[in-house]
Amino acid sequence: MTDEVVTAKIIRHSRQWSLIWLVPLLALSIASYIGYQAWRSQGIHMTVLFDSATGIEVGKTQVRYKEVVIGKVSSVGLSDDLTKVAVDIAIDRRFAKQLHDNARFWVVRPRVTTRTISGLSTLLSGAYIAMTPGDTGDMPERVVGLDDPPTLSGASNGRQFTLTADRLGSMDVGSPVFYRGIAVGEVVSYTLGDDDRMRIHVFIRSPYDRLVKNNTRFWNVNGVELSMNGDGIKARMESLLSFMQGGVAFENVDVLDDNNANHLDSDLFELYPNKDSIKQSYPKTKLTYVMPFTGSVAGLSEGAKVQMQGLDIGQVIDFSPHFDSKTLKIDIPVLVEIWPERLAMPNDAEKAQQLFSQMMKQGLRAQLKPINLLTGQSAIDISYHNNAPVFVASTNTHNYPIFPTMPADIEQIGRSVSGILAQLDQAPIKETISLLRDSAQGLRSLLDEKRKDSVLQQTEQLLKQTNATLANLKDLPNNFNATLLQTQKTLATLDTSLQKINSNLGDDALLQHDLRLLMEETAKAANAVETLADTLQRQPNAVIFGKSQP
Repeated sequence: MTDEVVTAKIIRHSRQWSLIWLVPLLALSIASYIGYQAWRSQGIHMTVLFDSATGIEVGKTQVRYKEVVIGKVSSVGLSDDLTKVAVDIAIDRRFAKQLHDNARFWVVRPRVTTRTISGLSTLLSGAYIAMTPGDTGDMPERVVGLDDPPTLSGASNGRQFTLTADRLGSMDVGSPVFYRGIAVGEVVSYTLGDDDRMRIHVFIRSPYDRLVKNNTRFWNVNGVELSMNGDGIKARMESLLSFMQGGVAFENVDVLDDNNANHLDSDLFELYPNKDSIKQSYPKTKLTYVMPFTGSVAGLSEGAKVQMQGLDIGQVIDFSPHFDSKTLKIDIPVLVEIWPERLAMPNDAEKAQQLFSQMMKQGLRAQLKPINLLTGQSAIDISYHNNAPVFVASTNTHNYPIFPTMPADIEQIGRSVSGILAQLDQAPIKETISLLRDSAQGLRSLLDEKRKDSVLQQTEQLLKQTNATLANLKDLPNNFNATLLQTQKTLATLDTSLQKINSNLGDDALLQHDLRLLMEETAKAANAVETLADTLQRQPNAVIFGKSQP
């Protein structure tokens, strides 16, 4: 039997891609695209904190930048401390990378204020969240939203400056900034500093921001400024806009030390109350002293000036009486602040106080002086006195350093006035007045043509007698004719002269009228002198304080 070998033949078949595989690939691609779009549309989430959620709706309220939608609100909740509304927003990834740490968000809704009307378009479309991307730092995860829309965007060309003032006045965010009547910027924001002074931030647009130099002065232009001087009453208004909203104005002024005037060393400036006050720099250093006055402080008030050589170097802050139970005397300590830089002293308070202490040892004293006799206002004058007593530096009960004082000159004036009034009281004023009155009446009687003994009546009688004599002389012999003719000429000349006198002294004559006015004014002056004498006799202090009311 023969063994048979069986040989197996391997047949290889080639593999081919089936079209059926395109279905899962296409489905995978579509799913990936849908996932990518969902991931992309979901955006990058961040939280914005607002005070209120008014007008904000989940899935509906949009986030816009320059009116372009870049995101939506995904959820609304409360912060952990329940003081803010936490609004979660999803920002499109294409724009999210452009957000920075100083990005700002605010809710745009209808707003009607005294200055602007905005957001009226949201009456139909609903409120939305607007934003500015900022310019520094990375995208924040949480940011505090603004209560009000910012007045200027971060992309505005210009520069921001800070003004300091004691009071804000009628200014608000959005108030204009003027340069020679042109609105060149506006107030951006304001805060209260640690020194209890206002910090007002203003933005000035380009190219006007280059006008701000070291010699630039800013002042408040609230409403209308009224002033009164010898030329009358003057009113000044920057513009109708400043009258309605208030605002700030600035100009460059000429200064003595102008070597560095055309440069800008700092963005911080003082805001003056008005244009007239820019002539005096605001005091950066203040020294507080107590001035003990033992005499009268009549006419002194809070805010009264402290002067030295005619310059305003300080003001009165407060004053109140102090009773000493040991001496049974009443002193009136006056609290004042002095500004050493007004006297070109160092701005360092300690150095300036040391200089004042040395000046006090050399006789520097404070003294009251009247500045207006009509209103009775007084000020404090600081000057050197050769006869000043020795002063030893000390402090009062409130730990304020004491500034030595001298008796007021007004007391010496009062003593001088009393002496003058005593001399007036001894003078024969009444007799003089009576003599002037009798003289006026005598002169009036002399010129009164109705009286028989007046000058006019006697002149008229003389003319009548002369005419009668001439009539009788016509019957005399002819040899007297020449004499009579000469006499007639003389009498005619006399008659002409008397007529001129009569015309000058007649009832309607100008000289007669002037003489009568003179007599009447003389009588009035006599009555006024008599009244003055009676007033001074009853009220000797009327020369300083005026006539008292009945």
